[in-house]
Amino acid sequence: MKILHVTKKYPNAVGGDAIVVSNLEKQQKKNGHEVFILTTNCDDILNKPNVTKFGLKDNSQHLDTITWRRIFSLIGLYFRSKKIISQIKPDVVHSHSIDMGFVLSSACRKYNIPIINTFHGGIFSITDRDKKRSFIERYLIKKAKFKVITTPNKKDLKLAKGVYNNLVYIPNGVDLSKFKNIKHKINKTPKILFVGRIDRLKGLDYLIDSAKILQDKKIEFEIELVGDGKDMEMYKERVKEMNLNKKIKFLGRKSPEDTLKHYQTADIFVLPSLDESFGIVLIEAMACKKPVIGTKVGGIPYVINPNKDGLLVPPKNPQALADAIIKILKNPKLAKQMGEAGYKKVKENFTWSIQVDKTNKLLKELVK
Repeated sequence: MKILHVTKKYPNAVGGDAIVVSNLEKQQKKNGHEVFILTTNCDDILNKPNVTKFGLKDNSQHLDTITWRRIFSLIGLYFRSKKIISQIKPDVVHSHSIDMGFVLSSACRKYNIPIINTFHGGIFSITDRDKKRSFIERYLIKKAKFKVITTPNKKDLKLAKGVYNNLVYIPNGVDLSKFKNIKHKINKTPKILFVGRIDRLKGLDYLIDSAKILQDKKIEFEIELVGDGKDMEMYKERVKEMNLNKKIKFLGRKSPEDTLKHYQTADIFVLPSLDESFGIVLIEAMACKKPVIGTKVGGIPYVINPNKDGLLVPPKNPQALADAIIKILKNPKLAKQMGEAGYKKVKENFTWSIQVDKTNKLLKELVK
């Protein structure tokens, strides 16, 4: 089977969609499928024989927002779409971006090629946060006429019932082979880890405020932020103004291998997002047997089982976040139990081999 993945991001651009597409590609090639990638014109993205880039050159940090540069690129893609599809001749197109999928859908219909879409953001769960985006996405979904829509978000699966009858739940995963030799380090100063984009949507304002609360309570801790993003300098300045320089360290972007080392040496993993479709970083931390703390938004409550493998806190609540951190730090036995339970959950439910089998089965049915 010849598969074309359509995605805003692809390694080495940072993002959950890049991780998902990369792992699908890897596993699908192992299964004997021919895989192609159509993605944005970004220097962070690898140049490979099976990768086609389109549009104006852009920065990976801007790909999650609609800019004039992105709009012009999508218009250009529309006029190139039939040529791209006719040259690659895929058996199926798997879109990971609603707008890109919409632009390609006309060419797919012309050549009678089924197209599916995977949401890496909420369909309905973003409505309260961004009504304009939600309205536009629903309109594009309707016009694109995707054969199937998959989502890693069980919340959207419930909310969409009766509206999108072709919606299928397929969660994200991890490659457990990378976590075989899990190393644990006893830290003199407890280490709290965040991995992700450095921007407001990830709730870093509230993580920084919680750090101030911990400092005022004379709690020993250190926070490591792994990642890059458009708000990096703003947050560095804020940390400096709050006299938290010795407590919060901005480590920047790291390779997957180095990021794994940071997971392994952390005591707690925290994801204080304001919106999160799934949170791959949560299951990566769980695969390293770490207790996790997440906010009650999007798909996070369907990943974390409170008091079993982690803790859930309300979003935008630094006091609740600080209290959760203190609870785990003061209960080493609980932390260990959470870590073991999280690893078991990942092994049974969130491996790429499981998710790719589900995806491949779906694609084969469409091609038939």
